[in-house]
Amino acid sequence: MKIVNKQEFYNLPNGTLYSDYEPYVFNNLKIKLDTLCDSNRSPFDFYYQDLIGNVFSNDGSKLVDTLDLAIKDKTSFALDFGSISRDGLFEENQLFAIYEAKDIIQLENTIHFLKINYISNDILAQYKKSHS
Repeated sequence: MKIVNKQEFYNLPNGTLYSDYEPYVFNNLKIKLDTLCDSNRSPFDFYYQDLIGNVFSNDGSKLVDTLDLAIKDKTSFALDFGSISRDGLFEENQLFAIYEAKDIIQLENTIHFLKINYISNDILAQYKKSHS
């Protein structure tokens, strides 16, 4: 992992995995998309895809209802990994924690382990339910 400033961040390719970074604090997990440039080709903003807290909702007002229901009734809700946002904060001193290839491989391995664990636990729970 490495820490970069905003100008360095603008030059990173689409598909860069990163977290917003304040000294000693990592926030969110995002994928950098297109960098926006002005008429002089100077970068000034960028698009990203957020991988955390991206609740699927066709209507922003129903988002709160969906989350309230999840708390009250313990219901599951859909996630949206296809939505794109624009940063739009224009904080020139912003720092970013960039995940390098080895970090992404470790993250992938961890998620793969969780996936296997979830599937195994789900199959076991179904088996116990059907044989009780």
